[in-house]
Amino acid sequence: RRLVAALRFDSAAAPPLALGVRSASAAAAARQLLFSAEGHDVDLRLQPRPDGGTELRGQVLGPALCGHAELRRDDDAAWSARASLDELGEFVFDALPAGRYRLTLALGDVQIELPPWQLGDDPGG
Repeated sequence: RRLVAALRFDSAAAPPLALGVRSASAAAAARQLLFSAEGHDVDLRLQPRPDGGTELRGQVLGPALCGHAELRRDDDAAWSARASLDELGEFVFDALPAGRYRLTLALGDVQIELPPWQLGDDPGG
């Protein structure tokens, strides 16, 4: 069964917190995305790295936590990466370059597709 997730929250679109609470540090540059699809929530955390790449950490919340995550770039059909979900439904992709990405989660007989999102300042988004 194929499900298409909907974006429920994007911290990049949220208004800044009160002055002094959010700083210009690397932690403030982190981004959180939350997607939902029929009883499954997918929490993504994007954290810039000192080398210029981005670390993507995710967690699937809901039933059927075993499976894997597959990440693809819209601008490079040959590029893909795959990560297994651990016992908590967590997965990690490290050192991602800027670009437009799509994530698919295979959870038993359910496949969840997230809408594409832009990572970094790539002009394609």
